[in-house]
Amino acid sequence: MRSHMGRLAIGIAIILGGILYGVSSHQVNYKAVPEGKYQIVPMSDGTYGFVLDGTDTYYIVHPTDFTPMPDDNSFTNTDGIGEIFYKDEDPQSFIMNQKDGSQVNSQELTVVSFSLTSSKDQRIDRYASSGYLANPDGFYDNRWPVGILVAALGLGALGFFLMLPAMQARRRQKQSYPAPAFQAASVYDPGQTQLATPYAPPSVVPQAENRPD
Repeated sequence: MRSHMGRLAIGIAIILGGILYGVSSHQVNYKAVPEGKYQIVPMSDGTYGFVLDGTDTYYIVHPTDFTPMPDDNSFTNTDGIGEIFYKDEDPQSFIMNQKDGSQVNSQELTVVSFSLTSSKDQRIDRYASSGYLANPDGFYDNRWPVGILVAALGLGALGFFLMLPAMQARRRQKQSYPAPAFQAASVYDPGQTQLATPYAPPSVVPQAENRPD
């Protein structure tokens, strides 16, 4: 009984998870980072972070999302950072490992557009993500298609779990039926006395001949 209730709880949890994911649909806008002095920090996963001095908030650049794609030289050969725009969403928490071995609880936000300057070449290189180029004014993050799919899977699982006890009871009932008894066919034995003759031909009685006197 407890396991049955646990399965039902799993199905209900999947349904609620799909609904909650759909409800979390929201409008995504872009914002400029606060003004100040920023440093470029290479991250261990191949990304780069812009961090404002005195803060623990990292504005993360995923190079493969950008056009043109920045490389290591793009970040190391620059002497200035221009405008930085990021997704205005709830920041994600992570642990930042410092050079001295210490760890700091930090937050990260996703960069969608930035520019790097080079006073030597008198050049400004601008980079933008594909999502920003497609929707420069923001976009609506519609999560209902995935949420409905997850809820439908949970509903199907819940229906199966509800019918499972009846299916198991029917299977046990079939297994409890006695096996049918089969009677062997009788075999004719010539040595046995025949009690009845199923067919006897009629007896032939000779008739008198009519002779002329």
